[in-house]
Amino acid sequence: MIKKLLTSRWLYSFLGLMAICLIVWFVLPIISIADSAVFEAELTRLLIIGTLLFLWFIYFAYRLFKMDKLSDQKREVEEISEQAEQQLPKARRQWRHRLGKWLKYLLQTLLVGTAVGLSAWGSLYLWSQFATGDPATLALNPCQSRPGLAPEMILIPGGTFMMGSPDTELEPVLNERLHEVTVKSFSIGRCEVTFAEYDAFADATGRDKPDDQGWGRNRRPVIYVSWNDAAAYAQWLSEQSNQSYSLPTEAEWEYATRADSTTAFWWGNTITTEQANYNGNFTYNNGVKGENRKQTLEVGQFEPNPFGLYDVHGNVWEWSCSNYDSEYAGAELQCVEPGAAGRRVLRGGSWFNGPGWLRSAYRFYSDAAYRNYVIGFRLARAIP
Repeated sequence: MIKKLLTSRWLYSFLGLMAICLIVWFVLPIISIADSAVFEAELTRLLIIGTLLFLWFIYFAYRLFKMDKLSDQKREVEEISEQAEQQLPKARRQWRHRLGKWLKYLLQTLLVGTAVGLSAWGSLYLWSQFATGDPATLALNPCQSRPGLAPEMILIPGGTFMMGSPDTELEPVLNERLHEVTVKSFSIGRCEVTFAEYDAFADATGRDKPDDQGWGRNRRPVIYVSWNDAAAYAQWLSEQSNQSYSLPTEAEWEYATRADSTTAFWWGNTITTEQANYNGNFTYNNGVKGENRKQTLEVGQFEPNPFGLYDVHGNVWEWSCSNYDSEYAGAELQCVEPGAAGRRVLRGGSWFNGPGWLRSAYRFYSDAAYRNYVIGFRLARAIP
């Protein structure tokens, strides 16, 4: 029965179906990626894994075909062996033959599987070095640093929302006037720009690298970057990719952060240090105290919002491209050019602040040349 199964078309069909399912398993996440650089890197990974799976399937099918082809010769040898071993019980001879055959086949399959597995691991290791610069954490964190490449971008569909905070929200500020705003579709960084990504820009342009405060670089959000630094990075990336990168407008930032929510934070009206990186010695809306980490964390450590964006609350303040206007008279919808007068808007709060500063509606601002260890940024990209 086992021999018939191994030489039947059902097994070939099953193996082919399994290979197709594995390939689809890798394809489905890729076709939803809007960012071209990420798509190319993921497609490379798919081709490597798909090729290895195909080769393994071909070898497996070859072994079965060879076994079937040699079965007639083996049957003749077995008949001769039976005549020479008539002193042994028939059942014992059959058992020895089947056991030896299957042990040999199992060993060969294990050896080939091990070789394919090691090849796949090595290929993924090399791919991760190229695409993320952090092979040790491949697939363990969604926000992989991508030095030399654009940060992964998420497509945000346009829409209308209520920007600001209602009177019922705890700790509202006068500059958070609730008003209706419409934004067009755009793309925004899944994560805050990391040291690894910004350092690649600094190396390419001969700029000084910002201090990391001794906390580490690589996948931590870049800090000590002014609005001017962030705008220069966006301009450089635009030139490298022939796409239009910038900082998000203040309205785009709040729209992407809220992700259709109307609460203080995208998940609700209270917050814990299990949801964001902030000063857990303070509470908000009868919440509980938590950890005060006293530094940034690597990006992507907490649950993303419904749009798939990480760290929109806490970790580091994020520059917007808009000038600050306390009256919300339209500046929140516009970007200003480098060198323009006025103070630039910061959003999101940081590891240093209490939870009230992390609210979706909270607004802060500073001079375009100001740098600090609580300030970073996230990129936006225009849709042609």
